[in-house]
Amino acid sequence: FDPNGRYLYTFSKSSIYQWDIQKGCLVRIYSHSVIRNVFQTPPWSKREVRIRVNHQKELEVLYHDSDSWKLVVVRPRSLFSPLLVRPAKYESDRDRKIREILSQADLLIAEQKYASAYSILRKGEQDYSEIATQKEFLDLIYLCGIKGKPVRLRNYYLRDRLVAHNWVISSFDFSRVRLFASGSWDRTVKLWTIGEDYTVRCDKVLEGHWSGVNVVLFSHDGRYLLSGSDDCTIILWDVNKGTLLHVYRGHTQGISCLALSPNGRLFASGSWDATVRVWDIESGNCVKVLSGMHTMKVSSVSFVNEFTVFSTDSIRVTWDLRTGKILHIYRGSPSFNFYTHIIKIGGMTIKPPHKKSITAWALAVSQRFLVSGSGDGTICLFELDWEWEFPEPADWDEGARPYLEIFLKLHTPYGPDGFSLAGPPQWTEEDFQKLLYELGLRGFGWLRPEGVRRELEKMAAQKMKP
Repeated sequence: FDPNGRYLYTFSKSSIYQWDIQKGCLVRIYSHSVIRNVFQTPPWSKREVRIRVNHQKELEVLYHDSDSWKLVVVRPRSLFSPLLVRPAKYESDRDRKIREILSQADLLIAEQKYASAYSILRKGEQDYSEIATQKEFLDLIYLCGIKGKPVRLRNYYLRDRLVAHNWVISSFDFSRVRLFASGSWDRTVKLWTIGEDYTVRCDKVLEGHWSGVNVVLFSHDGRYLLSGSDDCTIILWDVNKGTLLHVYRGHTQGISCLALSPNGRLFASGSWDATVRVWDIESGNCVKVLSGMHTMKVSSVSFVNEFTVFSTDSIRVTWDLRTGKILHIYRGSPSFNFYTHIIKIGGMTIKPPHKKSITAWALAVSQRFLVSGSGDGTICLFELDWEWEFPEPADWDEGARPYLEIFLKLHTPYGPDGFSLAGPPQWTEEDFQKLLYELGLRGFGWLRPEGVRRELEKMAAQKMKP
């Protein structure tokens, strides 16, 4: 039995079986080949064996060898993931075959054979169409996709719809895979978590603005959240505690857009007052006011690098933050954001079941989830099923360079002015592993870690050259 008394593990000559005691059904079969591949132990079928699950969720296999007992601790990734728990006590032949497909794919993922696992899952989808909507299937597709590249959107599934705010939802931003924030004209900011059962749960309600919220933006590490409002202020929130940390004041009209600098120390805000302000997050000081060119609401703002800001209304302006001077001006027709009832993404058109027009939507970094908001105050959650391709493992791809550049800027100390470099980039092995995970979410999971490391060190050395 496991420590919680829910699962029972039994041992046969060829496999270990996991049983759900409460539901009275078989959960999963673990083959000896997988365990031998991980631990290089001889077959156990000829020995007396005892097994148990410890409190660290590790499977301890105690077997008798000659005159003594020997212990092997089994820790493969697939052993304790809750992917293949079956809800039914009785299993039809069709259900059994589906379970075998999922189990086979799960074992291949444990062996890091992602392309093979993906091929088996798609073949199973062709033979058993009902598998496509099952959570276990999409979980495995997602695990495969971390090592692949998205090609096109195959399908989408509405997972939840709920009344989230009392008025128009104006903005979304995703932090981690299952955490996102929403801002609304009802003057609130809300933090949401997507549960394993696909329900959207409100974790915190952040109240501090006295007028409608127009934009929300997470910090790079997800610990903090910025919100801009019609009350002319921007608020910095502590995500974990749900507390207000600082209020930034200076604009004379409502805040329309926000952007973070690559190093995360600065952020820019655009406003209906036709100005862009650049702020130091920690001190709360406004370090630059960029004005004189825009004649209407600044509709978007972004950092080109740590020294340059790009802003738009009817014209597009590139600013030098060190001098406050204009580098480039691009003139064009005024652009307006008309509300719509559809979302076009990945070659498909999604039509959320809102009663009013879509006023905001956002895609998770993993591209697995999409949320939309409307003038009726509702949120719709969609799960996306992408077509993935699996390039041959390679040391490097130029498409990943922007993510390494951001990584280096986040790990480089800066001078007091917030612009100039003050030393070489520094990072830990844990930081590097997080980078690899981020690359996987961005479609570069097929890059070899050693190749990424070499390129990262090369880029870091180039940055230190005069």
